[in-house]
Amino acid sequence: MRSFLGILFFIAAEVYAACPATPPNDQFFITQPTGCPCPNGLVPMKLSPVPGNGYAIQPCDSVTWDFDDGTSETVTGSDSITHWYPNPDNYTPRVTITNALGSATVKLNGTFVIATHPAFLGFAFPGSPAICGGNCIEAYENSGSVTITATRKGDLTRIVTVDFVLDAYGTPGAPSMRVPLTFGPSETAKDLTIPLTDDDIYFGKRYNYFYFTSPRGGAQVAGGLLEVLEDDPRPLLTMASHVFVREGDSGLTKFEIPFRISAPMAVNFVGAVSVMEGTATRSDFQRISVRTVLPGERSGNIVGWIRGDRRPEADETFTLKVTATSQYAPTLPDTPTLVTILNDDAELTPASATVMAGTSITLTLDVGSPYATPVTAWFTSSAEAVVAAPAPVTIPAGATSVQVTIPTPSAGTASIGAIVPDRTVQPAVVTVRPGRRHATGMVE
Repeated sequence: MRSFLGILFFIAAEVYAACPATPPNDQFFITQPTGCPCPNGLVPMKLSPVPGNGYAIQPCDSVTWDFDDGTSETVTGSDSITHWYPNPDNYTPRVTITNALGSATVKLNGTFVIATHPAFLGFAFPGSPAICGGNCIEAYENSGSVTITATRKGDLTRIVTVDFVLDAYGTPGAPSMRVPLTFGPSETAKDLTIPLTDDDIYFGKRYNYFYFTSPRGGAQVAGGLLEVLEDDPRPLLTMASHVFVREGDSGLTKFEIPFRISAPMAVNFVGAVSVMEGTATRSDFQRISVRTVLPGERSGNIVGWIRGDRRPEADETFTLKVTATSQYAPTLPDTPTLVTILNDDAELTPASATVMAGTSITLTLDVGSPYATPVTAWFTSSAEAVVAAPAPVTIPAGATSVQVTIPTPSAGTASIGAIVPDRTVQPAVVTVRPGRRHATGMVE
């Protein structure tokens, strides 16, 4: 027997020595049984951890309940308590959890209704649109005002007070207000008139949540949604159906595609861009976005970057389309915009060659992508005595290359360049070696 009692004492001592293991936190709900607390005033309450909290009341925790009626009570190691409220009213208790490692205060999530027969405060929703789920009121902004009717059911014997709140929750241009209300005995309804502002600028639909707060006198409360409908037409965004951007020779070259909005809006337009590859792939372009259009502005840009190189190649294309990221957007084009990356490179080939003096060399001017109309190519030489610059030639419309034959009268080295519209041309280097003279006087 002594051995068994000794083991129990040892276990109890170990448990006590380990308490507290962690400091408390405030991640709890204060809950009570659903429905009316009957008989009047006797209310059981419990601390329930927020999902994922992982903290439970420890045996050494001191739990102090402030009942919001001028009284308090402290229990040790328990998450539950029952309190008698002598008067029917609304109370907001708080709980402070304390141990040797710290302290945390839990506030009520919601409002306790302490009444044998509570009053239920809500709203009338006549003819609520189905899209609102039945708990909303719709009104056009040009209707001047909208009436919201606050209702009272249940116990009608007491005086109940409450604050009516209309909250725009950050919606631009939506009305906000706070009005104290008192329902006397037998009062079942009160009308609230909400003024609406009619303007001539597009907002889009505006949302307001309305609800009761700070109830007193034993009342349970509800809320609803006010949707203010736009009566101004949605502006139209337009941009070119086909745009051209230059590739650049190296690194990233910035491009901008402008667009217009037919009328100013009262909110930011924040859009996105969906991009579809064509002959140009995502290795050819990157970071394409829409610049935010501020309220009152009527123009904007799509901004992106093209990766450049010095290779002659065909023009490449991809398509993009502006998409909306919120309801506050103009009407967007149905068809995407075609973007052509213009080739801006050309080269003379071969890039280097060695020939004997007294002969000739044929160079090819590759312009990568054809011109729509005939253009003239002009040539230069760094050493005219070695290799004379070829005479200008015409590149026919639709052609991607042209050849020139150049005599090489003297030994030396010359860089042959070319000038064509809208192209950076890589030159060719021609090295001319001295020829051998035969007894006949011929040179080879």
